[in-house]
Amino acid sequence: MSSVTFHQEGKIGIIEINYPSTLNSLGKEVRIGLNEKLQIVEESDLRVLIIKGNQRSFSTGGDLNELGKLKNTVDAKEYVRDVHKVIKKIYGMTQVTIALVEGYAVGAGMSMAAACDLIYAGEKAKFSIPFLNVGLVPDCGASYLLTRLVGIQKAKELAFSRKIIDAPEALRIGLIADVFPANNALDETKSIANQIAQGPPKALAMAKSNIEIAAQIGFEATLTLEENTQGLLIFGAEHLEGRQAFFERRKSSF
Repeated sequence: MSSVTFHQEGKIGIIEINYPSTLNSLGKEVRIGLNEKLQIVEESDLRVLIIKGNQRSFSTGGDLNELGKLKNTVDAKEYVRDVHKVIKKIYGMTQVTIALVEGYAVGAGMSMAAACDLIYAGEKAKFSIPFLNVGLVPDCGASYLLTRLVGIQKAKELAFSRKIIDAPEALRIGLIADVFPANNALDETKSIANQIAQGPPKALAMAKSNIEIAAQIGFEATLTLEENTQGLLIFGAEHLEGRQAFFERRKSSF
């Protein structure tokens, strides 16, 4: 069986990591599989992507055995850069991305979840960024991605303490969007994904982009950004359909 699988359900795609020998660590085989499947999604008309692991683990991050085979700092940088390619691809997708965490999201696995637009968790999920346990710094964008979700002080606490937090605590601090019972976490997540996928695709992609950019450019620049994107969308087919549906008292069809 492939270490990374993909299947489509309507306008939703589901990528699953299945590399149980290392609890879905981001070893070379998994990275290759993720890049291949993410490329398929990028080139498709899918509107929402769910990324999940098998139920025991979302991903435990970097493969320490692979790190132990590196010969010098050049190799080390190339290794980190190769893992970063996966994170950058997820973060930069036009589709809405959802991480479904069941089991462990640790280290770079937690970074990968944080690179998604939304994180949902089963009630048995566990989160940690224990890089300092092995004398390393958080990578795969964790310094940025984690901070924007939970704030700088909490991000420092999680990084410095290396503690493991459960799903309710992750929800409390804003790391995840919601917690679902373990036996129907996937169904609940797919229900949300289907609701999102029914929205207008161009406006959805622009809304995603605007929110990401706004976090970095400030209020006045955000107003200009919204003027520009809204100006385009007001004369687009999606708004025309939405406006007609409103006045005809029916559900929009995008």
